[in-house]
Amino acid sequence: MNSLVTELQPAMLGLFLKGTIVLFVAAGATLLLRRGSASARYLIWSSSLVILVALPVLPTVLPSWNLPVEIYFLESNLNAETQEEDSRSASDGPQATLRGRVDGQGAGSVETIETNETNGDAAQTSPAQPPDEVGAPNTVGSTTVPSAAVARLGRANAIALGVWIAGSVAVLARLLFGFLGIWWIARRAKPVVDPQLLELTRDLSDDIGLTTPVRLLISNRSITPMTWGITWPAVLLPSDAAEWSDTRLRMILLHELAHVKRRDCLVQFVVWVACSLYWMNPLVWMAVRKMTIERERACDDIVLDSGFLGSDYAEHLLDIAKSLRAAPLSALTTVAMAHRSHFETRLLAILDPRLHRAAWGRVASTAFAITVVSGTVALATMQAGAPESVSPGAATSTERVPVGVLEPVRATDSPGRSP
Repeated sequence: MNSLVTELQPAMLGLFLKGTIVLFVAAGATLLLRRGSASARYLIWSSSLVILVALPVLPTVLPSWNLPVEIYFLESNLNAETQEEDSRSASDGPQATLRGRVDGQGAGSVETIETNETNGDAAQTSPAQPPDEVGAPNTVGSTTVPSAAVARLGRANAIALGVWIAGSVAVLARLLFGFLGIWWIARRAKPVVDPQLLELTRDLSDDIGLTTPVRLLISNRSITPMTWGITWPAVLLPSDAAEWSDTRLRMILLHELAHVKRRDCLVQFVVWVACSLYWMNPLVWMAVRKMTIERERACDDIVLDSGFLGSDYAEHLLDIAKSLRAAPLSALTTVAMAHRSHFETRLLAILDPRLHRAAWGRVASTAFAITVVSGTVALATMQAGAPESVSPGAATSTERVPVGVLEPVRATDSPGRSP
């Protein structure tokens, strides 16, 4: 268990740092595109969250490259505790000082130097107590540290790993409850048999270039319209949808079909996998909220680009948000139309005629995809550390000592005494 914790500690910290870099870059990019279309910002936020899932996977299938930075997670912590304990013991009179001596093969040996206050002579004692005895120091790399420091750090790392696993399981459990909620809603819903409504759905799909078949369902409850499904998408309408006007039906269906075309349900699933892996990073939850807002605004832009007035569309959305409610169990696995948490932001964007609503063209999308793929591969396969180890005897005067390794302690003579 200790070896597993020791191996996972730098890996988890590395993923946390890489994920933070990705989210900061996404935040900066969306800030620069604040005057652009909502679809562009949604693409950036969703891509950043998908990258978080790819970061731990790509190193297992692609060769890694080394960044010339020495990072010693475990050794640095242990050295700090060792130096603290040495400083405490130094105030108690005669002390034992650790001396790291490097032999021909680079192995470290430890000797103790005792100070004789009577005659001022330094007598070299026998080697330190063997590591297998109680209270003996443990050796990590070229550093000798007390076993108590190793035990404390091991317990702290094990607790951190347990908390991370518990949080990941909790997020995945919520996702499972969302799938159960969808199954329950779909089981009680009825397929649409009205030929006019089915024909309207096919016409709107052709208008936006959607070729995937879509199931159209009618719920037995007054819930907000929603979309779910990755391979076989479905659009759910409330029980009173048959009483809606033709204009409202077109607006609502066009919004939900836009979700299907953009594969938003697939992105939603991957995003929550990222949340289960990085749930301790608050930037992840901020990115999810931003992505959700931009996703709905991007679909609103598709509706407005179809020729509907912003004031009419905002009125219908407001009426739906006041009269219908969302299904609580399915919030994570569906794409609901009316989220009250960010409804005001959407209405202001719908009513603003100065906003740019057109999506990126093929050239811009291709350039963005190339940049994202190349950057993701480079960041995921990056490893911190020197690419090659120095062979014995090849060290020069300019050789650097890695961070976290204690330098040898040299014995000095007392002042005023000759050797």
